[in-house]
Amino acid sequence: MCDHTTTSKLVIDASFIATLPNYKTEHKPHTLIPPIFFMDTSAGVDFIPTEYVDI
Repeated sequence: MCDHTTTSKLVIDASFIATLPNYKTEHKPHTLIPPIFFMDTSAGVDFIPTEYVDI
């Protein structure tokens, strides 16, 4: 589960960094911290993924 925990932390950090005006990127900073939703099916029962991400 280490990869899941690390990915979660990276997403949370990235959503915060996206709002920092002094962190220079080619994009404008977000005005609000983007919402992040964590969810899981009930013990993975009847889970059929609709999207796949190759990390």
